[in-house]
Amino acid sequence: MKEKKLSDFFTIYRKNGMEITLNTLAEFENHECTESEFFDKLKSSGSYLNEYYRSKDTMLHYGLISYKLNENYDKVIFLTEAGDEVQELVERINTILKENVKKE
Repeated sequence: MKEKKLSDFFTIYRKNGMEITLNTLAEFENHECTESEFFDKLKSSGSYLNEYYRSKDTMLHYGLISYKLNENYDKVIFLTEAGDEVQELVERINTILKENVKKE
């Protein structure tokens, strides 16, 4: 029997940190911030840093997030164009699901 393989999207989306990371970065201007600001935002929203770390390498591999240095040589994390697009699609999918849930 052939083993069913999850799509790349569902393989990385299953990790809770992916959506949290994308949504958190989307809240910042230009969808970027210093790593320390990002961590502070995660903590203040009740998320655990481990959620981010579990999905970090995969999001980097697929080019959803990236890092750079700002003019002060602080490490900046940002959504790439692909990450921005995926975040918007996930948000749209969630909206569609909520709009079409059957009322009991």
